[in-house]
Amino acid sequence: MALAFSGADIDPDAITKATGIEPTKIQRIGEHQGRIQVIINRWELESGAKAEDGFDAHLESLLNKLLPYWTRLVQFSGLHKPILSCLVRQDSTSYSGPAVVFPAATVHKLAELNAAIDIDLYISSKSSTVKAT
Repeated sequence: MALAFSGADIDPDAITKATGIEPTKIQRIGEHQGRIQVIINRWELESGAKAEDGFDAHLESLLNKLLPYWTRLVQFSGLHKPILSCLVRQDSTSYSGPAVVFPAATVHKLAELNAAIDIDLYISSKSSTVKAT
């Protein structure tokens, strides 16, 4: 999970300076990531929670990182709209779906930032072995 600002007119260094937050990752137009050339600027702050931690832990961790800088972040987001990017992986053999819940207070905070929410849900199946009987 991450909060990100992206666009051709975004300057990652300006975001860091305006908000006081050190990003986890930045991308600049023209840079290469492996064999792929970056075509859009991006500033990103990841939650820092472990991959196996639940959705709630990622959301809480990210908000805890953002709250000390909230006033400056709100001011900056008046000019550039952030996106909350969520990646949820689920094993299809699980009997229950993934818990993707945004508490009302979190929704209110994201609204203060005029943030969009992007949820990518990946459902995979465990490989099964066919046994002869």
